[in-house]
Amino acid sequence: IEDQNRKLEKRIIRGELTLKEKNNEIQGVLKSIDQGFFTILPDLTIHLTYSDQLKDIFQTEEIARKPVMELLFKNSNLGQKTIHNIEKALVKSLGKGIADFEAHKHLLVKEFIKKQNDGRELFLETDWNPLVNEGKEIEKIMVTLRDVTDIRKLQIDADQQKRELDIFEEMSKPSQVHMGEIIESSPGVRKRSEFILQALTEHSFLTTKDLTQMLNVSEATVRRDLTRLSELKLIRRSRGGVKALKKVV
Repeated sequence: IEDQNRKLEKRIIRGELTLKEKNNEIQGVLKSIDQGFFTILPDLTIHLTYSDQLKDIFQTEEIARKPVMELLFKNSNLGQKTIHNIEKALVKSLGKGIADFEAHKHLLVKEFIKKQNDGRELFLETDWNPLVNEGKEIEKIMVTLRDVTDIRKLQIDADQQKRELDIFEEMSKPSQVHMGEIIESSPGVRKRSEFILQALTEHSFLTTKDLTQMLNVSEATVRRDLTRLSELKLIRRSRGGVKALKKVV
């Protein structure tokens, strides 16, 4: 894709295409790209040509010639210093040579989170590519945006589950378990574990359904918690329910 766009931009600069041919060819390339795409002009505004996917990402149809810094990073998780450094990198690169871009590209973020009007958060990956003219000066900077929200959420869930498993594995090593050591990095699991053990000091027997209702979580979550606490020899599982086995200190 990057090679196609570079070739297209070079032909435009050389004036080998008529205005109609340019628009048709550019639109053809953009429609084939399953991601947001635009170019930044020297005045830090967005070029007239951009991919339709940006309308969903930015939640507006007013994109062309808009200030890129505000449109791209408004309601993002980036701090003012980071945003300032991105703007600095763009200013130091546009109208300059590739060496200038290379010297400042470390300031250009590769991923950030942008909050939508409805409160949803988008995880966006970015690619920044300079487009040079025949004089080897950077005339525009091409930006590609990819919405990787679903992938990131799956990764976060998987990482969280792995942390919980690692913590419970570590907990299973000592013979005496102190509740203060349980899942320091996983408040949700710690809170559920404390609740279950406390509930078992007040009730001689609890069913999985009882705990599901008390904790307001799924039966699968309760079963995982009970399995881990059982492996730690803190509870005793019996048919249809669970009993306390050891007092936690």
